[in-house]
Amino acid sequence: MSVQTFFVSLQSGIGLGSVYALMALSFTLVYSATGYFHLGIGSFVTLGAVLAHVGTVGLALPWTVTAIGAVVLVAALGVVSERVAVRPLRGRGTNEHFAVMVSTLAFMIVVEALVEFGFGAEERTVPAYLDGPPLDVFGVPVRRVYLVMVVVLAVVALVFELVMRRTEAGRILRAAHSDPTGVELTGVSFGAVVLGTFALAGGLAGLAGVLISPVSFASPFVGTGLLIYGFAAMAIGGFGSFAGAMAGGVLIGLVVAFTPVFGSTNLVDPLVLALVLVVLLLRPTGLLGRRVLRTV
Repeated sequence: MSVQTFFVSLQSGIGLGSVYALMALSFTLVYSATGYFHLGIGSFVTLGAVLAHVGTVGLALPWTVTAIGAVVLVAALGVVSERVAVRPLRGRGTNEHFAVMVSTLAFMIVVEALVEFGFGAEERTVPAYLDGPPLDVFGVPVRRVYLVMVVVLAVVALVFELVMRRTEAGRILRAAHSDPTGVELTGVSFGAVVLGTFALAGGLAGLAGVLISPVSFASPFVGTGLLIYGFAAMAIGGFGSFAGAMAGGVLIGLVVAFTPVFGSTNLVDPLVLALVLVVLLLRPTGLLGRRVLRTV
């Protein structure tokens, strides 16, 4: 492998890893607030990518307007998913968490079927958000889309750090899953916290779909194909850890980018799953997850 090939793969891995990290953050947000795994996040990514095509190609809107509109609309879909696929099952028995996984998976299938009906099943190209040839960085061509992906993740990471550590809203969100009664006693509606969390999770996953659309095309099934990477990033980084979600996303991105260089693209998914298995066997809470002790 040449030095140039290494750096080209590295930028691709970090760029795509930034998108996977946004998906992992969506999973982590929902898990932190409710303890559920929301498999419908794949449909949020799909809708973000499709809306990117509709906005930039179909309506000829500027990228900024398209991205903001897509994030808002997908955030609304996140609220719908909570109302339709999650809230009716809350507190409904010992299999509640498994039931939510199945219902959110069904929600994703329904949404993607509706997108296919209205958008079509074929893959469609989406223009890059920054025009121009790749930037030359010490002789290595760097694609502008990957730079945007990394910058967006950095901004999201900074905002998360500020909100989660230094605001009342962040403290309430961290306490929502472990102590919903305590949240209610503060005068804040637990239901409103959960609803806001699903909206934010939808917006982040929709943003992931927007960002990756120029690279992966727009289709009704793009979210399904990426779902495993976002979930794996969350599992490797640590359940409930926002920093872990971002680190896990970048790690998965590097695996996806470098595996074809040394082997075959057919090995990407098996290697990702093997990495998840190894990490969880060695550290069940993930790399940055914290062990929770309960008194019995």
